[in-house]
Amino acid sequence: MPDVMKLFDAGVEAMGMTDWQPIETALRDGTEILLFFPRRSGNFIATGSSDDPAGDGWRETWGHRPWGKASHWQPLPDPPSSQHRSA
Repeated sequence: MPDVMKLFDAGVEAMGMTDWQPIETALRDGTEILLFFPRRSGNFIATGSSDDPAGDGWRETWGHRPWGKASHWQPLPDPPSSQHRSA
């Protein structure tokens, strides 16, 4: 079985997602960001936001609080250019 974390790291790097920062430094002004959640059953990345400056009140974009706590964050990447958008 391949080393899952090596595959994950390679995928993250290939997508240009190498600027993960500690969750303690995350924006908490309602701005949507990428959140990284380490889990024993498999890590996952979600978009979310928080307007709770003092707490761990993260909400995934689709409206529910994820299982576990986010450990890292980074700004959302720029959206695709108009030539890549579907009609």
